[in-house]
Amino acid sequence: MISIIFKYKFYFSGEAFNPDKIEIQSNDVEIAKHPETESAYAYISIGPKKRYGLQYSLLEYDDWFVDFIEKNYELLTKHGVNDIQLSIEVYYRDDQCNFEILSNSLLKRISKFNISIPVSVYKLDGEYFDNWLKEIDV
Repeated sequence: MISIIFKYKFYFSGEAFNPDKIEIQSNDVEIAKHPETESAYAYISIGPKKRYGLQYSLLEYDDWFVDFIEKNYELLTKHGVNDIQLSIEVYYRDDQCNFEILSNSLLKRISKFNISIPVSVYKLDGEYFDNWLKEIDV
């Protein structure tokens, strides 16, 4: 029984970064461009079209993020990106929540890039969690 849902997303920003001047070519990506504000630099958020990863079947989901940064890091930094976050949201329904953030081989691959990995964890009511699983087409 699945008791954990994961949602990862990359955030790319930098003082000299302009999201409107970069085009990332990929069929399997969702990109949102966010303009600069008084309190934050402009940034883009990027994730796969498969928005969620599920407990016991994360390898393909995790691999997408590592492959993406390996393929696009040079392009992003060339356009002024100097702050990269791989944001991870974890949703669970049981009393205890144990998980691994990337396998050791994927961590080794991604560690050569200057990336922070903030993690937020949310406990959901069992019925709410089950209904959400139905919505994300498990």
